[in-house]
Amino acid sequence: MIAALAVSVALATASSTPAPPDGTYTYTISKAGTVTGKTSVTVKRAGTSIALHETGTNDVYSFVVDEMLDAVTLAPQTYTGTYMKGNASQVARVTFDSKGAVETRDGVSGSADLPLPPGDKNSYALEYVIMTGFLMLPAQLHASGATSFSQIMPAEVQQFPARTDPIPAGPRPAGVPATDLSLTVQSGVAFDIWYDPVSYVVHAVSVPTQNLLISLAK
Repeated sequence: MIAALAVSVALATASSTPAPPDGTYTYTISKAGTVTGKTSVTVKRAGTSIALHETGTNDVYSFVVDEMLDAVTLAPQTYTGTYMKGNASQVARVTFDSKGAVETRDGVSGSADLPLPPGDKNSYALEYVIMTGFLMLPAQLHASGATSFSQIMPAEVQQFPARTDPIPAGPRPAGVPATDLSLTVQSGVAFDIWYDPVSYVVHAVSVPTQNLLISLAK
């Protein structure tokens, strides 16, 4: 009886954490107005975790990404990225804990430590035009209350200190609802995430200095 009650409380807490609903989100990638790729992310809650699965292509490579998040805190648990170009492919695997992240590569010995910078308590995987990380970031920062964090880029085995900025990096993209809020992040490059403040669904990601726009198609 106690165990059942504990499970019920955990599920209720998880369901009350604002985050994009389960479903598939398809995005169009464009540079300077020219479409360069497409990607789809599936979000599915499974017990005490949220599973994200993404497949896409861009002007550099094709990719498949799987990430697991804690359903209550939305903190990342694992991230696996498979990057394919021509006949070559590389698989990066990242695990997260309270100290930061550790990355390994299939077929490569050893591991890379990606520790949290002093003062930060959160690491998030955000890379190039892969939407898995960007889709969840507004909800994750709302849940954690963080205004600074470590940005992990598994494809490059890199990390950058990142912080939120109250001033958008660029104008609201065409087609983004007037009710959307912007989450602006200053990192290796400044970018805006435009999202619905109720559902936390991301409608667009813009990187003004690169003329890059990722917009929700459906």
